[in-house]
Amino acid sequence: MRKINLISDIETEHLEYFKANILTNLENSLINNEIIFEDVNVLESNRLLKRNFTNLIEIKSLHENFIAFCIDNHKILAKGVPNELINLVNLVRENHKEICQIMELDLSTNKKIKNKNSKNDVYEKFGYSDKLLVIFGYKEFTAMHSLFKVAKKLAFKRYKTKNGIEPKIYSKKLYPEVREILSEIFNIDNRELIKNSLESKEIKMIIKNSKCYITADNFKEFKKIFGWNAYTFVFMSNIRVCPYCNRQYITPVYSEDGMLRADIDHFYPKSKYPYLSMSIYNLVPCCKFCNSSLKGQNEIDFSDLNPYNQSYNDYFEFSANPIDFTINVNKTTLGINNVEPTDKYLNMFKIKELYSYHSNQAEEIFIKKNMYPEKYINDLYSSFSDLFASPTQLKELIVGYFEDEDKISDEVCIKFRRDIAKQVGFIEDKIDYKKIKELKDILRRGNK
Repeated sequence: MRKINLISDIETEHLEYFKANILTNLENSLINNEIIFEDVNVLESNRLLKRNFTNLIEIKSLHENFIAFCIDNHKILAKGVPNELINLVNLVRENHKEICQIMELDLSTNKKIKNKNSKNDVYEKFGYSDKLLVIFGYKEFTAMHSLFKVAKKLAFKRYKTKNGIEPKIYSKKLYPEVREILSEIFNIDNRELIKNSLESKEIKMIIKNSKCYITADNFKEFKKIFGWNAYTFVFMSNIRVCPYCNRQYITPVYSEDGMLRADIDHFYPKSKYPYLSMSIYNLVPCCKFCNSSLKGQNEIDFSDLNPYNQSYNDYFEFSANPIDFTINVNKTTLGINNVEPTDKYLNMFKIKELYSYHSNQAEEIFIKKNMYPEKYINDLYSSFSDLFASPTQLKELIVGYFEDEDKISDEVCIKFRRDIAKQVGFIEDKIDYKKIKELKDILRRGNK
């Protein structure tokens, strides 16, 4: 529930990926815009847009102008912070009104899709927004590839680097590169590799039997084989707990026999803003409950609290009734001053309702307050001072919270436990005299 701060390496990696893949797609869509509008009916377009297009060329020119705008602003689209993205959206609304209409009104074509359960051809509406999502390549960015596919892709790349030609299919001539990769990256014994033929099935089994599990702890050792994708983003973000609810771990695991990662929420929905579908500051790693079940397709305004702009923690506090431990959610001064966005966040993510399940934790903290008075904690610290940096650290261990607000997002329910600990008096409101002195010095210098 603390504001998310992405490291500069994430911005750099994402911009490079954007330039290499998405910028190319945008440029190609200018050349191949026949495909974008191949089945669009001009009369239907006039009806929807309340316009009088005489031919498809006029519609295509709108697309070309919009794509040119995206190309010119690709750096902001790739790594612009929320306020920059909002300004960009306002420019689109101002200068590309008809494109916005086309996106909103779903100027669509019928796309033939495969359906295993039907012998007949099945068609679905494939609108302009859907086509923009294809151009921006979100599906490719989030695709999940097995470690076998990752290793094979790297083998093709290494072969091309050595020989100047990329093989068209996987064959025996790639075996040296595969052995190299499996030995170097997956620490698989060369003797095991030599006695196997390294056909695709064997490689899968070798990697599976190696029990190679990639987690946040060892990801740096494997980063070079991944390239930039959704998994790399989640690993590098170091976000352990859902930033929306603080109730679910979202730490990723990647292996040959199973993989999982956080959902990636488009804070501003990709259905409405497909051109923001690959903006790194519009991608929020979060739990599946918050993304799919709660936030879903809720209408999001630019005035709403954004985890890349604000810390939700600053807008409300939990408290518990000391008799029956009923959980309450109370707005802070900041929350009262921003009542609409605060209420919208609390209601959207059902914060009070979900945390009502944790009244047992509140009761536990109340009991511990009676069990561990300040004098007893100080006595314990005196006996075990070699194990703890301070009485506060000992208290955190006993009660199960962090006094430092910046650690709220490190473990589940820490915001809740910290607020209840503060309520019962484990945490005292401290006056930061050092900070006050610094501010006085700044004001004094300013008045000279």
